[in-house]
Amino acid sequence: MGEEVPERRLTRALQRSNSDRTRNKENGSDSSSQVTATVVSQSDSKKSDKGSVKPSQRKNFACSVNDVDYFIEDTVYVDSHRPDIPWYIGTIKEVKHKPKESVLIEWFYRTSELPETIYQTLLKDRTTESSSKMKLLENPNYKAKELFSSQCSDYCSLQALRGKCKVEHITNLQDNVLAEFLSHKDNWLYVLSYNPSSRRLASTQGAIRIGASYQAELPEYLDVEVEKRQNYCASPESQCWIP
Repeated sequence: MGEEVPERRLTRALQRSNSDRTRNKENGSDSSSQVTATVVSQSDSKKSDKGSVKPSQRKNFACSVNDVDYFIEDTVYVDSHRPDIPWYIGTIKEVKHKPKESVLIEWFYRTSELPETIYQTLLKDRTTESSSKMKLLENPNYKAKELFSSQCSDYCSLQALRGKCKVEHITNLQDNVLAEFLSHKDNWLYVLSYNPSSRRLASTQGAIRIGASYQAELPEYLDVEVEKRQNYCASPESQCWIP
């Protein structure tokens, strides 16, 4: 369990350092030659012969990396460029063509990226949950499949994209299909959002509070004549100024 700073995530995910490139070339395995990345604009996509991009999809087409077509709002893996950190997960929000071709990624956070104290508090609070969905997340096989949404985003190079995955909110999944959904390697779910600046978790869906317990208590209505109201009210204020 660790703590991830968004600025560090940006530094690692934007591009590889020159030293990494030099070392790869010396080893004869320059990954820059192995990864082909192209950005196709909406106008260019109409002229292209990419059979996998349908006319109805061209508007949201973002880029193509290693023959994989990416679209706006696709959830993707992003290389962390560190062997001790798993790939990041985020959603493509925008494509930037200048000065460098890059994509804007809105991040999800893994459970391992939350501060230890926050995650342990969350697990303790969940012990009182009676929902079958939340009970399923206590299963060690599925615990690591939970993500936390955020509003943190960074521009990342196209070469950092490592494929697509699927992330669903837990309310979008029925109880009888949740376990099957999580059994797939590239399927993830989220329940809460995480703010790394304030280090707080928050609900991703607002609750509509209906019922007597959520209503304000009004004082008893007194039907009093105007002349008698002064007996029920405080003394009137003194007039200090006459226009």
